[in-house]
Amino acid sequence: YFNNSTSSSDRKNDNHRARFGFEFEPDTLTRISFRPNITVNDGFVKSNSNTSSFEEDGTPINTAETEQYTELLSTNFSNNLNVSRKFGTKGGFVSLGFDNTNNTSEEENVYFSSREIYDDAGNLTDTDIQDQFINQNTRKDEYSISANTRLPLSEKLSLDVSYSYTKSNDESERLIYEKNDLTGEYDVLVDTLSNDFNSETFNHRPNIGLVYRDDKLRASISGGLENVRLKNEDLFTETSFDNTYNNFYSRAYFRYKLNKTKSIYFNYRNARNVPSITQLQPVTNTTNPLNIVTGNPNLDPSLQHNIYMNFNNYDFKSRSGFYAYLGGDLTNDQVVSITTTNQDLVRTTSYTNVDGAYSLFAGASLDKTITLESKNTIKIDAGIYSNMSKDLGFSNGVKFDSNRYSISPNLGVQYDIVDILTIEPSYDISFINAKYSLNNTRDQNYVNHNVGLELTSYWPKNFVFGNDISYQHLGNIAPGFKNDFVLWNMSLGYKIMGDDGIFKVKVFDVLDQNISTSRTTGDDFVQDTQQLVLEQYVMFSFTYKLSKFGGKDPNKRRGRRR
Repeated sequence: YFNNSTSSSDRKNDNHRARFGFEFEPDTLTRISFRPNITVNDGFVKSNSNTSSFEEDGTPINTAETEQYTELLSTNFSNNLNVSRKFGTKGGFVSLGFDNTNNTSEEENVYFSSREIYDDAGNLTDTDIQDQFINQNTRKDEYSISANTRLPLSEKLSLDVSYSYTKSNDESERLIYEKNDLTGEYDVLVDTLSNDFNSETFNHRPNIGLVYRDDKLRASISGGLENVRLKNEDLFTETSFDNTYNNFYSRAYFRYKLNKTKSIYFNYRNARNVPSITQLQPVTNTTNPLNIVTGNPNLDPSLQHNIYMNFNNYDFKSRSGFYAYLGGDLTNDQVVSITTTNQDLVRTTSYTNVDGAYSLFAGASLDKTITLESKNTIKIDAGIYSNMSKDLGFSNGVKFDSNRYSISPNLGVQYDIVDILTIEPSYDISFINAKYSLNNTRDQNYVNHNVGLELTSYWPKNFVFGNDISYQHLGNIAPGFKNDFVLWNMSLGYKIMGDDGIFKVKVFDVLDQNISTSRTTGDDFVQDTQQLVLEQYVMFSFTYKLSKFGGKDPNKRRGRRR
């Protein structure tokens, strides 16, 4: 089937923020810091959307239309208090912390939706209309205390011990009223769609670890047992859950300096991520008439392993070097949505756990700067990046996996003729492959190209003439989409008052070809999109640099500015 959708929105936000920071040092070993913040946001959003699904021959399957007008007022306050004191001569310290977050939100929403269902012959069989007023109030109060200490065991080895406790209270009241046909007012409370949640979270997180430091090696290994308890109650449906999770976590890293320019780095960590309240609540949400969502209180927390390592060899004096890296993650008990779609293309969604999702990435880059006898320079940038991943999910209730692979080499050269001309050609190519277990006809194998050229002239004196030209070609785009274009931006500037002032005129998209076309290979879909983007324009500007502020010249930096 095919799907067309359009949406638009108009929004306004008045945002007020205030941040303060206070720091005291009663003596050379003690520091006390206090940092309160407050944010107030007042605004509205008006939005509408239209969606229609139809067969290849144009026979309609369903349509959905939504209109919303929402007014929102929210207040967020947070605070951090920390007291720390050093002891001994080997880097020992002890610190105590207190954090609190207090957020409130008041939201009023006038919501209208219309859903129409058609039979195989294209005849209208069902119409569902929601004309509602939604009043939603939320409040969250979170308080956390922590204690940390570092105990030196020797000149280079220390023991780190910490503990934190966090208590969070969440209140969410969502009352849905339908319009009274007699009075025309929204005064008919819909119990089945309304909810009034009270949630509590208790988090205990002890941690212990060893830290080693010397001139060449910095290393650490740490771990702990996190205890999380989630309590939730819906006063309308009289449903509740009380789940407790015990999660072991660990981290290890080291950085070793081989010499002044070379170093290697390694980092590993794992973490348990507890499902959100929304994913756990056994309550049905019908805000989207084509996707009915219900939580699952039996979800397990996901376990993610992350690893990253790199090798770095860079000489700042010659501005040349090499960098290589490798990393990835593996996730078990990942929380994913499980959706079934009926013959009218109305989706019913819940959540479940799956094992075996992973991603791997690797890359390398080489920078080489060559200074010629004429003091002109040539800079070469070459690199390669690769990625592979496996995602798991469900399509219409059937479990699937998708595998994606990509490799992207690139090359750039910059030739700099001092005070006269800079030439910067570049080329990127990406090879992408995607395979789907449910339907191999969706498998993708395509190549994207990107060629660029930047030319900047500083002659004659005081003139700066710039050209930025790029050509993009996208492989395997569906018919009806433009798969290549040239973007050419041009500018001409004239310096006055030395180098402090410059008049400039810039032409964006000289050839008037700018488009935004892209291909996305998702978990169980391939999507081509083309969006309305910024069109051709001319801009005039004047820029003046303040040479000194507070007795310092911010423009005096290493290297020449263009």
